[in-house]
Amino acid sequence: MATKEVMRMRVTAIVFGTLASLTLMSFVFAFIQHGVAKQNAMLARQHAENARQCEERSEQFQMLTALRREELQKKNEALAQELMKLRNNTTK
Repeated sequence: MATKEVMRMRVTAIVFGTLASLTLMSFVFAFIQHGVAKQNAMLARQHAENARQCEERSEQFQMLTALRREELQKKNEALAQELMKLRNNTTK
């Protein structure tokens, strides 16, 4: 009878030891994943800031391009008018 009790105690100890080991491994894994998640969140914030800055620069370049396009169109129109005047003067 004592051997059965000892055997039952050993099995119980092995089961509890295995459960404790699994719990400890799960805790370590969760702790590591928490650190990885924090790092990924920091990277995501940095990438979001970079994207915002790129968007602002893009908008600035679009405005600058529009202004330069308008200037070039005005110059082109002025040159076209001057060309028309020169053609009219040569045909007379």
